[in-house]
Amino acid sequence: GLKQICERGKIIVGMAPEYKPFEFKNKKGEIVGFDVDTAKKVAEILEVELEIKTYKWDKLMPALEKREIDIIISGMSRTLKRAKKVNFTDSYFKTGQVVLVSKKRANLGRYEELDKKGMRIGFVKKTTGEDVAKKYFKNVDIVPFDGETNATKALLKNKIDGFVIDKVFTDFFIKQNPDAKVLVGQLSKEDYCFAVCQGNSDLLIWLNYFIQESKSTGFFSTLYKRWFIEQAWK
Repeated sequence: GLKQICERGKIIVGMAPEYKPFEFKNKKGEIVGFDVDTAKKVAEILEVELEIKTYKWDKLMPALEKREIDIIISGMSRTLKRAKKVNFTDSYFKTGQVVLVSKKRANLGRYEELDKKGMRIGFVKKTTGEDVAKKYFKNVDIVPFDGETNATKALLKNKIDGFVIDKVFTDFFIKQNPDAKVLVGQLSKEDYCFAVCQGNSDLLIWLNYFIQESKSTGFFSTLYKRWFIEQAWK
């Protein structure tokens, strides 16, 4: 809990660093992004050291359950299914799932047009993208990936026809790959939250205060400007 973190003098945060601009490796191999700056701020206010442990996406929740980490800050959407295993804070970012296509399918308008035999739809395993893909696409071949990097490579090589992913990710991807586009229609509305171990109420309450204060002081707005608008990190 919170007391142990303060006594230890260190907070251990879990991330899956394949998700621009929330957490990713820059050209120097450092992990940077919106969530990294958020984690640094948490550590700074708690007056403890920050340690970031990195995992593949589907290993993040098990790491928290095994208490290898204190908290997940990694663009994770709060769902009722996940909340059976971990406790979520209030929302710090709002997003939703959309379908990203490459130049090959850029003639399509709405996402429904992809739902036919012979089409291949990708998603990252154990994400809300997987849940949404299975819900909306009944006639396609669905293709799981272990992270955004391999999924987008497959999309650009036309190995898949569409990739179900959070809208914020696509804004970036399209700036770097202008031939790609998002099909019309958002498939879900989601909240990104921090996750902590079940029963860790003191840490949960403190983090909710942190989120509330970060919104009211403009801290999150500053981060949004830095990572989404200025993009000085490129």
